[in-house]
Amino acid sequence: MFRRVSIPVVRKSISYSAVTQVRAYHPPADHKPPTMDELPIPEGSWQSQYDSNQRKYNLHLIGGVTILTLTLGFIAQSGVIDFNYSTPTLTNEEISQK
Repeated sequence: MFRRVSIPVVRKSISYSAVTQVRAYHPPADHKPPTMDELPIPEGSWQSQYDSNQRKYNLHLIGGVTILTLTLGFIAQSGVIDFNYSTPTLTNEEISQK
């Protein structure tokens, strides 16, 4: 009795996926292809817009490089990370142990 009830329920729960399948093999009936009239019309000087964008991008670049430099300098000064700039110097105790 339990099998007759549980097997169909399990089958249905496994067969349903979490994503609803949408089958749209053709465009909607009221679809119109795009035309050149729908494109935006450029306004103003491209050079002034380009210069404005470059100024903004250069400020971001300078800010990022500055923050990176300050971060690496702080880490190097605090001793959190040893960057292995040169060979380590041995103390007298380390020399006597070897």
